[in-house]
Amino acid sequence: MKRTLAWLLLLCMLFTLLAGCGEKTEEETVDEITIVTPEPEPEPEPEPIIENPLTGEAVTEEVRARRPYAVMLNNISVALPQYGITQADIIFEVVAEGGITRMLGLFQDVSQLGSIGSVRSARSYYIDLAQGYDAVYIHAGGSPQAYSDLKAKGIDHIDGVNGNTANVFFRDQGRIRSAGYEHSMFTSGERLTNYVDTIESMRHTHKDGYELNQQYVEDATPAGGEDAPLIRAYFGGGKKTSFEYNAETKLYNVYEYGAPYIDGASGEQVGVPNVLLLFTNVSQISGDNKGRMDVRTTGEGTGIYACGGKSVAIKWSRAGLESPFSYTLENGDPLPLNIGHSYVCILHNGATVTLTDE
Repeated sequence: MKRTLAWLLLLCMLFTLLAGCGEKTEEETVDEITIVTPEPEPEPEPEPIIENPLTGEAVTEEVRARRPYAVMLNNISVALPQYGITQADIIFEVVAEGGITRMLGLFQDVSQLGSIGSVRSARSYYIDLAQGYDAVYIHAGGSPQAYSDLKAKGIDHIDGVNGNTANVFFRDQGRIRSAGYEHSMFTSGERLTNYVDTIESMRHTHKDGYELNQQYVEDATPAGGEDAPLIRAYFGGGKKTSFEYNAETKLYNVYEYGAPYIDGASGEQVGVPNVLLLFTNVSQISGDNKGRMDVRTTGEGTGIYACGGKSVAIKWSRAGLESPFSYTLENGDPLPLNIGHSYVCILHNGATVTLTDE
């Protein structure tokens, strides 16, 4: 009996030990993890794109508000190359006396521009073009009619011949030797900016209410337009300007006098996405012993617009001397221009223009 009780006690002890091994000596816990997904922050409103009114390219608000500079540029062959011309937002080429042309380069911002020139004398219709863009007009001398208009119309201008502007212009000695004294006058972006900033009587920003109202798009190639891979515009007197389309750059490369139209400052050929050929009345001023010309730049007329290797017939208009050019398609719809620079040839009605090499 005692032996049996001893075995029973021993078995109870074994069961107790085995049961204890299966118990947890410490309480095991698992921390709960709460995943919080933050609410997405509202995306900021995109900054409005401030456009250069002459090109549609992005600029600062300060640059957009500033009046552009309209610079008279010599284009007689002996005085080439011009300097700074690839930086012009709009190039106007118009006939001058003697069967030659001159350019009016419009620059919205010259602050970073080096030498510009050579600068040449004023004519009334170039003044009219500058006035339409509310520009400060830069020239070196001028015809009697031009000086009369500058005074009568109160045009803000900087004259390199008749004016206290020795710090604005300089003579290039090499150009004097190669082309002559009258073809040697230059200025620069820094000189123009520094001078204008000191003239309190000259308005530095656009007048109230001024708007160009020109639409710009990424690709203004005319839908269904006529092929225009090689444009030749004949001004008369043997002067011809050509535009050859480059499909890789999507620009028209400019040629004159049988050679590329080169910027002497950069060594680059002038190339633009927009070519405009405007037809108007051109005549010699009656009784002018120098053979000076008169060119109508207001009212209405017809023209051709080329972009992307294609061309389309257009109409142009200017309500008055203080208005810029306005362009429409033949049906009256506004003509959008390609973002970038423009080259505008102002030609006499009936001038020859070809669009291909055929």
